[in-house]
Amino acid sequence: MSPRHGVTQIVGAGQPCHSLLEPVEEPSTGSWLHRAEQALSAGDCAQSAELFVTAARCCLAGQDPDEADWHLQRAARALDRGAVSARSLTLRCLVAEQTLLLSQGWAGSGERTQARRQAERARDLGFDVVRAATQMADLAARVALLLRVAELLEGLGDLSDAQALRLQAFGRLEAPLADARR
Repeated sequence: MSPRHGVTQIVGAGQPCHSLLEPVEEPSTGSWLHRAEQALSAGDCAQSAELFVTAARCCLAGQDPDEADWHLQRAARALDRGAVSARSLTLRCLVAEQTLLLSQGWAGSGERTQARRQAERARDLGFDVVRAATQMADLAARVALLLRVAELLEGLGDLSDAQALRLQAFGRLEAPLADARR
């Protein structure tokens, strides 16, 4: 598949889909895709993933789920190549959330197999974040990521795992609070 050209839809928060692409321009092979590949070659996997997520959001807004899927897969692969950090895990959450939206779009169009496949991918990405977040030293970032994945799981209808993650996140806050009271 090739990148989508000339997308002008509005995506979330009232921002044009190209608002994250500097300079402001419509996505085209010579611009954002080239920059995403350059960022990846330079080892800036997070920047590359951000550009692919932006393209996926444009495609979702433009009702092009196949292109959105392609860009989300590229974003996930870019993140797989980079180091684990709060930024990369936050981006992985974003990829999972956009994948959930893609799943919901497929479900709305009656494509149950595609919807299920995307939902499973979103769930897998979410649990990848949980596994990596438990190793983070930054408690605030860890808790924020766990709560974000809980929201994702709730959106997938997995209420029991969502609740378990919330309890885990708040439980992690409990120990430092107990220490502070002593």
